[in-house]
Amino acid sequence: MRVAAFESAPPTRPLAAPPGPSKPPRSWHRSGLAIGVAAFVGVAAVFGVLRLTSDDGEPASNPPSAPVAADLGKKPPEVDDTVIDDNFSDEASGWKTAASPIWDASYRDRKYELHVLPTTNRTVVGAPVDDVPESQLIEVKVEHTAGEGGEAGVYCHGEADGFAFLLREDGRVRIAKLGSTPENLAAGTATDLRGSDDRIQAACLDDGSGTTLDMWVNGEHVASTSAEAPEDEPGASGVILYRPDDAEGHPEATFDNFALCSV
Repeated sequence: MRVAAFESAPPTRPLAAPPGPSKPPRSWHRSGLAIGVAAFVGVAAVFGVLRLTSDDGEPASNPPSAPVAADLGKKPPEVDDTVIDDNFSDEASGWKTAASPIWDASYRDRKYELHVLPTTNRTVVGAPVDDVPESQLIEVKVEHTAGEGGEAGVYCHGEADGFAFLLREDGRVRIAKLGSTPENLAAGTATDLRGSDDRIQAACLDDGSGTTLDMWVNGEHVASTSAEAPEDEPGASGVILYRPDDAEGHPEATFDNFALCSV
């Protein structure tokens, strides 16, 4: 029997590894962005180098800083000596005290209080000192407690013909020549009121030929003027409460931390 001859099978080839994931096509958008950023950085660097040198090749100086605004507000004069400094905690410190049921000046609750009575238009009380300096700085804290339109403050050179520094509750201020009717010498407005315990400072500076008068409220310079120097020795200085013609009711005010200093 003839046996059919079988041809041998062709040699096998190793299987090729499956192809990996194809690479995404290059994004020209990203490439353009990268090129743009690089170009910007390069230009900025060159510009920075150029800015570091002046036109003549020397290193450029730093730009000047903004100027600081100067404080043009006038300040109170420096104090030479303190004549009196009273916070009214001691009722025996020497200020006027009325004992009648209807009173115009008295110690009250560790402060000093003034009332303008119906029969007059002012209450004036001199500080309990014997030697009043010719040039002086007066300071006190004031609070209006009653009577709309009243003026509270301090005065120098006597109550007959001296000078008053007056503050209203709404912030209006004035420097006035005292007399039967105070004569306005200067006026202004205090813009930083506290509502209570507003601090008044008043300077009366004599140079032999005239008197310079300045007023501050809570550190703000609010009024200034000059007047003829008083002929006599300086009279009393102290506190004052005044009722102008347009005021309503009977003004009342409290005073605290009074100081009289030579300058």
